[in-house]
Amino acid sequence: MSGSNIKAQIFNILEYLLYSIIKKMYVVIAYTDKKESKQMGALCPSTQPAFVQALSIIEGKWKLKIIYELACAEVLRYGQLKNNVCKITHKMLSSQLKELERDGMIVRKEYPQVPPKVEYSLSEKGLRFIPILNELCSFGEDVSV
Repeated sequence: MSGSNIKAQIFNILEYLLYSIIKKMYVVIAYTDKKESKQMGALCPSTQPAFVQALSIIEGKWKLKIIYELACAEVLRYGQLKNNVCKITHKMLSSQLKELERDGMIVRKEYPQVPPKVEYSLSEKGLRFIPILNELCSFGEDVSV
């Protein structure tokens, strides 16, 4: 048997083994995807209004950060929020706070004095979001290396 013939046989064996491994992996992946798909199907009907509503409340780059800061400090003034949420502009912070207040996630308390004093805190609805924030933090710790 020549050297090139042996190399060809080894190559054929390796090709067959690789094909077998890939085929088995595909079966496992397909099974896992079907199982997860069934679980998600049971969890979320095709219309998913609750999920879409939840996302609409917390969508955007800054809302989760604002909610997180308020969950940590309980009550913050506008300037404190501006300092804690790095790189957010005044316009963006103001609009995000208005949206969160409109959606019932935060409470804005204004004191009639000069200069104006405004405090922000989580509403009851916002407080219900704290366990979700805790889960996000746990997820972040689990996936970080």
